[in-house]
Amino acid sequence: MSDRHRIMNSLAEWAVKLGSIAGLASLIAGIAGYVQFMFMFERIGASWLVDAIPTEYLVRKGAMVFINIMIGLAISCGLSRTSIEKNFLRRCMAFVACFITIVSAMFALYLLFDLPSRYSPSVYSMGQVIGFLLGVAVGCYMYDLVFNEGFKSFGMAQVVQMFLCVVLVVYTTPNITGRAKGYELSSGSLNSLPVVYLKGIPKYQLIETIGDSLVVFELQSSSPRKVSIIKFGEDVSVALQK
Repeated sequence: MSDRHRIMNSLAEWAVKLGSIAGLASLIAGIAGYVQFMFMFERIGASWLVDAIPTEYLVRKGAMVFINIMIGLAISCGLSRTSIEKNFLRRCMAFVACFITIVSAMFALYLLFDLPSRYSPSVYSMGQVIGFLLGVAVGCYMYDLVFNEGFKSFGMAQVVQMFLCVVLVVYTTPNITGRAKGYELSSGSLNSLPVVYLKGIPKYQLIETIGDSLVVFELQSSSPRKVSIIKFGEDVSVALQK
């Protein structure tokens, strides 16, 4: 086989592997987006909204999960190109991923069973940090499985670690961030939310944009605020609060 054929086969193999990882990462991101929407809308009393969201917007909502997994993949790929001995590197990466998973699980469980009054912007930010670390850990696991044939040496402990890591990524972290955001929306002053004008008259406050639909709070409603979906059109405009 000529060098050209070997290079083409190698590139094709890499493309298939990257495509598989991207597809799996997109699936994980979509599930994470669904869970985050579910808990956010549940907290503001609009659980019915989740069923109205197209799949592509679920993936968009979980886009950071996809990006974090790709970061983990890139880190693993970069480290694998160094002079560090392969087995030693794999053990180090496995230890770091395990540490991230355990610490994140402990913190996530603490927040999940804490009182709702603790859900604040700072908790939302911590959920994002946890999500980043877990996403990177999942990316490292994926690289080891796909490019290093890690499945040949994976034991039960590694399988449990990876399963727990994925569960935390798609459920626990979006749960925390969704509930925190929902609590902020349902109990805050909402001064930062854009105002939606209908024929030039302020009628709503914007929660989320889904295609040409706007998820809004009605300005005149009292607590609990009424949530509605309106279509974006010529008579509808959005502006930041002055």
